Amino acid sequence: MTSETFDVVVVGGGHNGLVTAAYLARAGKRVAVLERNRYFGGGVATLEMTQPGFRHERHSAMHVTIMANPLIAKDELGLISRYGLAYAKPTTSFGAVFEDGDWIGLSPDRKATMASIAAVSPADAESYSRFADFAAEAMSALIPAFFAPPVSLGQTLAGMESTASGRQLARMTMQSAHDVICEAFENDKVRTAMLRLVNEILLIHPEEAGTGLFAVAGIGFVDGYGFCWPVGGGGRLTDALVRCIENDGGVLRTGVEVERITVENGRATGVVTAAGEQYRAIDAVLASIHPHHLDRHIDGLDPELVREAHSTKPSHYTAFVVHAPLERPLEFRRKEANDTALVVVGVTSLAEYLRDCDQLRRGHVSDHPLLWSTSFPDPARAPEGRGVLEVYCMTTYALADGGPAAWEERIESYRDTILGRLSQFTHGVPTMPGATPVVVSPLDHERDSPSFPGGDYNGVGLYLHQMLNYRPTPSLSDYTVPGVAGLYLVGPFMHPGGGVSGGGRATAVKMLTDLGLDLPATS
Repeated sequence: MTSETFDVVVVGGGHNGLVTAAYLARAGKRVAVLERNRYFGGGVATLEMTQPGFRHERHSAMHVTIMANPLIAKDELGLISRYGLAYAKPTTSFGAVFEDGDWIGLSPDRKATMASIAAVSPADAESYSRFADFAAEAMSALIPAFFAPPVSLGQTLAGMESTASGRQLARMTMQSAHDVICEAFENDKVRTAMLRLVNEILLIHPEEAGTGLFAVAGIGFVDGYGFCWPVGGGGRLTDALVRCIENDGGVLRTGVEVERITVENGRATGVVTAAGEQYRAIDAVLASIHPHHLDRHIDGLDPELVREAHSTKPSHYTAFVVHAPLERPLEFRRKEANDTALVVVGVTSLAEYLRDCDQLRRGHVSDHPLLWSTSFPDPARAPEGRGVLEVYCMTTYALADGGPAAWEERIESYRDTILGRLSQFTHGVPTMPGATPVVVSPLDHERDSPSFPGGDYNGVGLYLHQMLNYRPTPSLSDYTVPGVAGLYLVGPFMHPGGGVSGGGRATAVKMLTDLGLDLPATS
């Protein structure tokens, strides 16, 4: 059996694990990152999935939360200044095209957003300004907690109780996103657009209690930061992290399947791979192991800890994504959509939207596929004059008529349904001659990453009982595994949650503190 020794062994090369590894390497630790796939990044990977020269986002799309993370906002690791990461920001962050052709667009330009809303509902334009002011105040207080180890839900709510606006935020936190949006806005179209901004990205039902804070955060991020796109695709973030780790002495390897964590005298001492290789860890093992799978890789865990871990609940929803190489960039009939980061199409009434979400929750594919797409051009992702199609549809994992396996027989027909629906709002879908669109189905999300059970790319559902110090469970929320010293967890199922957040920074803060080290100074 071959054996190598490092200070820290990292199991899984998703973007969260890479972020933590990069901070550890910058702090002077010799790090090894082991990834089972042929590529790094996990959900943040840009791949040539259709034809050479066309680069598609395998799972992620927009970069939103990470723009507030000191990793990017302060360029703490030099990913921008030293490693070539660059972001583009479309004029409009989010837009909704309605069945009748109406349009609502949201952006960091408050006046432009208000003018767009006013064309549909003048009263709601003023309501938006008030809500955005409230969201900005709330986010200034909450954002630091996104990227550090979680404080308790009780402490968070208690901290809100000291001011009138804080008490209002606490109330919103316990409400549903639907409740919060419907109290703030009166027009049906405005309400529907705002909810689609929040719910489809986060894979939550609009009426799920305990999701109201996401409504505040969604508008807060749009108004304060905007939606961004790494030039060349999300994989450029992954590439920058890989170069950062390598330049600080780290070792990264793909195609390495870790079979189990080795534990000696109650302490994690390394890993053993499926090929029988051993990687020993002097200081710690950092692992992206979903709570459902902990006992597969670690022997001797407390049965109650395992039971609690297995009880974590993925979302009811997942995504069905269609990719295709285009002869020219996608062009929406509604011209404002053509410089918008994220466009939801076919918006109907709020009642119909809620009905569609209800149907999906019960395993029935919607009569109105809940689509979003983009036409924002990126010359680094397609040959000159060409385009890349990525159209996302929130859907369900377990179909009522056949369960998850039934997707295998429905992929082509549902792909065609989605493309047909999209074409109603665009000047066609100009696929390259001879090209067959590629689908990432709910089953593919799960196959690509053990962190995405049930196709939930957030790891576990973003329910209030699985957030802050309850994420993924109370016992695991501080990134450690009780009974196994030196073993840390990282991934979308940990605080602060899924999406492209750079959440591994919070894990790095915890690990560096335990190791008696400071967070590296900004580059």
